[in-house]
Amino acid sequence: MRKSCILLSLVFLSALVACSNAEDTKLSYSDVDTIKALVKDKENQISWTRELEGDLLSESYNLNQDQFDKTITASRFLSKVNNEKNRPVYPEFPDFGLLDTSLLNFSAKETIINFCDALSNDFYTKPQSYFDNSYIFNFVFFRNDFIEDWTNNFSAKFPVKNQNEKKENSPLFTKWILGEPFITSEITQIPVRFYCKHGTVDVTLYLNKKNLIYQISIDRWDRI
Repeated sequence: MRKSCILLSLVFLSALVACSNAEDTKLSYSDVDTIKALVKDKENQISWTRELEGDLLSESYNLNQDQFDKTITASRFLSKVNNEKNRPVYPEFPDFGLLDTSLLNFSAKETIINFCDALSNDFYTKPQSYFDNSYIFNFVFFRNDFIEDWTNNFSAKFPVKNQNEKKENSPLFTKWILGEPFITSEITQIPVRFYCKHGTVDVTLYLNKKNLIYQISIDRWDRI
């Protein structure tokens, strides 16, 4: 009889423990759900910004210990610094920009160089052959403004008086340089600086997808 009472007591205690564990488990699940809900709510309240240097982890770094002093341990940071050091460095002119034309494709660069040469050697007629036919009037406007501004800014008569004298005169410019272009899917915009004995003239050329000029603007005159 005593053994039976003890057995019944153990069974009763086991049942109580099982019920207690079940309640604790339910409470635990409830707490987890509450925490998840709070975290989700916090995430919805956060305004995420665009990542800085998002391609950093995808960049390839060739770690070469021979590039560094033996007392320095090669790292991704040092390799990035070394790679930056080995990239081309282009000069930059105030009020003009970098002289980096590496993004220009061959066709666009050829059009620009040929136009500059034509403007210097055959000012009145040949440059328009590098314009889109639908925008020839923009070259005429530019040409007229350029002649007038030349006199006003350089205090000198424009050296090429008319179309008949174009081959009898020396080149209008001694040289020209191209600046860093701005390129989109539709246009290429590039600054050009012309040099002559009186000073410099900065213009901006606008090319369409066919790499033909459709607009040219005069940006700056600088007298020597």
